[in-house]
Amino acid sequence: MKLVLAAAVLLCPAFQETPAKPDPAAELKALRAAYQKAEQEYFRPMREAKTAEERNRIKLDPAKHPALTYIAKYRELAESAKGTETAAAALHEALQLEYRQAELEYYRAAREGKIRPGAGKHPARDYIPKAVDLAHSAAGTETGAQIHFWVVQIAGAAGLKDEAEDSIQILVTEYVKSPILERVATGLEYSQGMYGADFCREILVSIEENSPHPGAKAAALFVRGLHAMRKDAKDAKALLERVQKEFPQTPYARRAEGSLFEVNNLQVGLKAPDIEGTDANGKSVRISQFRGKVVVLDFWGFW
Repeated sequence: MKLVLAAAVLLCPAFQETPAKPDPAAELKALRAAYQKAEQEYFRPMREAKTAEERNRIKLDPAKHPALTYIAKYRELAESAKGTETAAAALHEALQLEYRQAELEYYRAAREGKIRPGAGKHPARDYIPKAVDLAHSAAGTETGAQIHFWVVQIAGAAGLKDEAEDSIQILVTEYVKSPILERVATGLEYSQGMYGADFCREILVSIEENSPHPGAKAAALFVRGLHAMRKDAKDAKALLERVQKEFPQTPYARRAEGSLFEVNNLQVGLKAPDIEGTDANGKSVRISQFRGKVVVLDFWGFW
């Protein structure tokens, strides 16, 4: 009788374990980690090569690249999590992998002389509309912000100025609370040639004034200071000093210190700071020894 009761208790639904609910976000995190591990394994022969000659002899099979398998896995996860932010994030992962494969093929064809490189043929032109549509489906989420930032990156690399500017404008107006604006600001450091000084200043001022994140505000102010160094040393000094005063705990305050040294000591017409080095004969020399003479300093290295 006791055995029967025990069996009844074990079979009672109230005492059976309920299946764990699927967690799409956790699945996406695990899938990303698995892909990174698979990609590292795929490129391991290249990392382990000791010389450039060894690396040149290695021929990786494109058909075995893990992206081909994981694109399908990301899309499968997106389908199972349809209608959620995780689904959009998974589709973004798949889109990035597809783009990388298309980009590799583009550059391979260019090296082999099959195509002539140019923005009109760059795969970014085909993938940007897909990314923008996906960003719209995730509007207002951090995933939407990340997708637009990716558009900025691939459009910039392909020289597609208008497409990049469109996504930058969306980011500073519709995603003002996103921490990704810090990366937007730092990405403009060397972009005046592409977007123009006025556009860069407009975006940086917007980030500085509207972002709630100290890192983003400091980055925008710092990049404005760097841009000003090319035109107005006084303005640059004021901006960089603000970075140090208002955002002392950010990495931009430390970077501003070096830029301020340049503003205060390395401008045309100022006395050059004394430095010491070794000449071709191994003799120690100081620049002050040549005061009053024309001196050419050649700074070089392997970067």
